[in-house]
Amino acid sequence: MADAMARRTRKGRDTAGPRGARTHSVGAASRRGANHTGSLVPMTTMPPLSVRTDRPLLSASGVILQIRDLEVSLSFYTQTLGLPLGLRCSDYAEVDAPGLVIELHEGSPGASGMPAHPPMGELSIGFRVDDLREAVRYFEARGLSLQAGENERYRWVQFSDPDGTPLRLIERK
Repeated sequence: MADAMARRTRKGRDTAGPRGARTHSVGAASRRGANHTGSLVPMTTMPPLSVRTDRPLLSASGVILQIRDLEVSLSFYTQTLGLPLGLRCSDYAEVDAPGLVIELHEGSPGASGMPAHPPMGELSIGFRVDDLREAVRYFEARGLSLQAGENERYRWVQFSDPDGTPLRLIERK
């Protein structure tokens, strides 16, 4: 009885199991088909996290944008910004920015979870440039309206994509 009490745990908390084995409680949110009983699962079933000190643990991979019109957004990201097209499907496409994939998901406002009015300011994508003046000339020639700003470390210009997502070109001082 005391051994059973020692193994009881709240959801998500590690405890010592039989013979000292480390275990982890599986709560309802983490049950995906392996253990529907809510019982203790040996921690050996979870892959260990390997941390390397010679590089960052995390790096950017991609960002997902809900968009209204795939053709309009593809034209903007590939022709206006000059980013190469990656994967393309009927209502989805990827464009490749150096170090980041921008995933474009088309949907009607209010349909399939897409907000009727996408919230502004929840996401902003910044692109580093070596020469901001040259980049400004390039993008103004393509019809972008740019707003300049700066602080002690950076100069930038801001603009928006066709769906209002804020974008920035950033130059380090």
